[in-house]
Amino acid sequence: MRPTIFFALTLLTGVSVAQETKNPPVEIENPRVWERRIGPEEAIHRSSQEMEELKQQPFGLFKRTGQCLFDVIVSENGAVESFDLLQGSKPCEPHQQEAEAILRSRKYQPWLVDGVPARVKIQDAVNIYPPERWGASVPFPEKVDRSTLEFQLEQTTCYASCPSYTVMITGNGKVRYYGRASVAIRGHHTAHISPDAVTELIQQFRAANFLSALSEYRSNWTDYPTLTISLHINGQVKTVVENFGEDAGLPLAIGNLGFAINRAAGAKRWIEGNH
Repeated sequence: MRPTIFFALTLLTGVSVAQETKNPPVEIENPRVWERRIGPEEAIHRSSQEMEELKQQPFGLFKRTGQCLFDVIVSENGAVESFDLLQGSKPCEPHQQEAEAILRSRKYQPWLVDGVPARVKIQDAVNIYPPERWGASVPFPEKVDRSTLEFQLEQTTCYASCPSYTVMITGNGKVRYYGRASVAIRGHHTAHISPDAVTELIQQFRAANFLSALSEYRSNWTDYPTLTISLHINGQVKTVVENFGEDAGLPLAIGNLGFAINRAAGAKRWIEGNH
């Protein structure tokens, strides 16, 4: 046998053995993937033509939103190794390729097993929503007077045990939190974040085109909490109210701002509690 052919066979055999000796993934029963995804949510939006076609179908109202649900293998460093569409995930059609592209790019905070990052098997979904809806275009101010600046997020309870609370961040970095129900810590609490964190929040609201959103996005579902995002800026106030707003055309970038406020404020310490 020629040396080059022998080397190639040896290399291929080595790759095969390396793949076979990988530790089998640990199945995580309650992975809480939405908390471990890194970065804002990406989703699929139906076209206007698709929405018109759904109206003609029996129970088309209930098909406005959907999911592409996958079994996913995630590596020790939080990257997607492989995935398979779950059988019966029919709402995924005809968006499977789009969903796979979104899933392939996802990153997660690694799951720990016995304190060590582990290769895991989880289920994760790519959501499908109606087309996004916007209001009149309103430019975001280039210069922001931080003495007038305030970000606010308010969430109500729901038929289940949704946390009910308000969190506010002022232009000088002061954080005010008030927990009402279904939170780890109730009552008024304060904290402080850095000027850079406030700057980052300003940039996120600017990039999301917040001032051009509609003032209200309400679905026909009644068992979801209502979220109100408010921005006080340069003497003006912009408020967006949503209740499962994605079903009513809420732009993803606007919905992600609620998470951005919570993250910047560190509100998780009060809502869920930590060590």
